[in-house]
Amino acid sequence: MRFLVMGLGKSGKAVARLLALKGFAVVVTDDDPAVVSSAIAGPELAGLANRVAAAPVDKVIRTLDGFNTVVVSPGVPMDHRLIRSS
Repeated sequence: MRFLVMGLGKSGKAVARLLALKGFAVVVTDDDPAVVSSAIAGPELAGLANRVAAAPVDKVIRTLDGFNTVVVSPGVPMDHRLIRSS
């Protein structure tokens, strides 16, 4: 299974880590590219590069069919363009 995690605050990073540790492929994204870079390099996702990848929101929107599940973090507004596209 392939998961998309939208929003990389505390909840998003924790979900991405748990899914990766369970052996799932995970793609993470956030509206702020600096947040994505920081999350990928940070301690929560350290050592999980073989399971966790990052992608910009616009690219993810174009490839939503490739995900089995989209996990939306609590801080992401329900009218976000990614949610409207899914």
